[in-house]
Amino acid sequence: MSQLLYQQKQAWMSLKKKVGFVSTVVITMGTTLGALLCILTLGYLLIVEPLPYPEQEKLYKVNHAIGDKSGETNATAFTYPGLIHLYKNQQVFDKTALIQYGEDVLTSLPSQPTLSTGYVTPEWFALLGAKMQMGRSFEETEALDTFNPVAVISYKTWQDEFASATDMLDKKVSFSGVSFRVIGVLGENFVEPQIKQTGRDVGMWFPWDYNLDVRMKERWGNISGALTFVGKLKESLTAAQAEQILTPLVSDTWVENVASIPFFSGWSVNVELESLQTAIVGDSQNTVYKLLAGVFGLVLIAFANIANLFMSRTAEQQRQLAIYAALGAKKIPPVSWLTG
Repeated sequence: MSQLLYQQKQAWMSLKKKVGFVSTVVITMGTTLGALLCILTLGYLLIVEPLPYPEQEKLYKVNHAIGDKSGETNATAFTYPGLIHLYKNQQVFDKTALIQYGEDVLTSLPSQPTLSTGYVTPEWFALLGAKMQMGRSFEETEALDTFNPVAVISYKTWQDEFASATDMLDKKVSFSGVSFRVIGVLGENFVEPQIKQTGRDVGMWFPWDYNLDVRMKERWGNISGALTFVGKLKESLTAAQAEQILTPLVSDTWVENVASIPFFSGWSVNVELESLQTAIVGDSQNTVYKLLAGVFGLVLIAFANIANLFMSRTAEQQRQLAIYAALGAKKIPPVSWLTG
């Protein structure tokens, strides 16, 4: 035990004389291991950790790809009547929801703030398992074509614009000349899926009937990138099978309704299903894999450099010992290779 303590003491005294050497090792290891920890955490959040939604592996975003006569995709957006046709006639999802995003001015407040808005069918909050801080979310009384002027407010907007008013359910809010009765406040832990724009924080949710694209309900030739369709796939079907079923349902109806427009001659629609996780994360997964590969390479380089430093230090000590031996120094008990 005394020999071990002696070796440790000698090693510590030696390292105190080599501040530059110690600093280089500590900084190199700290930087590389810190980068590795950050990238591993990011990878876990984006790749491994599940979304905060019930049965998230069954949730899909439906993409509406319109192809021209050459077969090339010309647009990946819905037509309004085509979206409604799909919503009313599909048989592959247990539950579906329509979403449209926009912005509007809250004119019923003196400050008249501009808020991000969302227009949804009642199934939206059920698909996401949303909990309410107070009141309720949309239900069948706010379903398609009911035109019931009610609103659900986000927790953040409730705090920021209404000072967490306890009588929020007694208030009305006005947008674009329409007065909406507030029926619910979303819970603080509700996480809005970023399927259209990263960083979007919808402050006020309305029934689908009040969406901004309703004016295009008969225009089969007009598309809107703001329209979104999300559904929970049936247990008995795969995404590929659902695509095969939905494509003719959507394409045949669209082709029939644009037959009188020469521009669309020979065009068709292809329906593609994209998992909700992929729709949210996007290409970030590939970026994470590249970052992981890069940081692992960095760690290997750092370890190689540190190994070279230790080997250089060992060689230096061997030269010193050889000089001492040539000068007649007596043999001493073996000590740690860190000592000098």
